[in-house]
Amino acid sequence: MEKFTSVHIEHISKIILNKNIDVVFPLFTPVEEKKWADDWNPKIIYPENDEIIKGTIFKHHHKEDGFSYWVIADYECENHYIKYINFVENKRIGIIEIKCSPLEGERTSAKIKYILTSIGEEGNEFINTFNEEYYNNYINEWEELINSYLRTQI
Repeated sequence: MEKFTSVHIEHISKIILNKNIDVVFPLFTPVEEKKWADDWNPKIIYPENDEIIKGTIFKHHHKEDGFSYWVIADYECENHYIKYINFVENKRIGIIEIKCSPLEGERTSAKIKYILTSIGEEGNEFINTFNEEYYNNYINEWEELINSYLRTQI
């Protein structure tokens, strides 16, 4: 039997969003993300009332990965910070951190950090394609989608 060697990566970036922090930050919570991410449809498992708290658990079905399970590991609404841990069975575990900061002119900076570790060969394949260029394009798409959504809001 061949020994499995896990692949681990970390990426950090910042995006600029064209509304104030109190409008922007909630868009990084699981339910509000549906407003700008077409393929995002989380099913909240806990708590029953869909309240976003530290310890919220939900699942999401992705066409390539099947179900992934997510936990809000840390949530500091007053500090505009959220940290997720997600698990894709036999593939990978991810940690995603988002910290929003106010900018002049009613704009917001969002620092986004992805940490991915494979737990299976399919995870290695995914992480090897989730290189810096792919990640930058992925996060730039977030910026475009969120700003597009924000343009439709008052």
